[in-house]
Amino acid sequence: MALWTPDPTFYPSPRDAAAAPAERLAYVAAFDRRAQRPDSGGLGMAALHTPAMFAVAGAVALVVFEVVGLTVLRRAWFDVDRMWAVALVGAGVLTLAQA
Repeated sequence: MALWTPDPTFYPSPRDAAAAPAERLAYVAAFDRRAQRPDSGGLGMAALHTPAMFAVAGAVALVVFEVVGLTVLRRAWFDVDRMWAVALVGAGVLTLAQA
């Protein structure tokens, strides 16, 4: 009977992951259920999406800083963790609805 061996790059705790040697590669897997397109398209989309998100985040931060300044952050702060949780759950629901 074959025994399952854990993935050597999976660490059971953040402390173990921080103590591990630095990784040199990142792997991306993308699957087309209908097998009509090659999987390498996902890597290209990630390469395009990442700088676009940085540009949009930077533009929004610059507009907020220039228009309303930093005082709005002191007065109108909201829970960013809750916002991200709602955004991720919403994206998951939309993804499942389209599948």
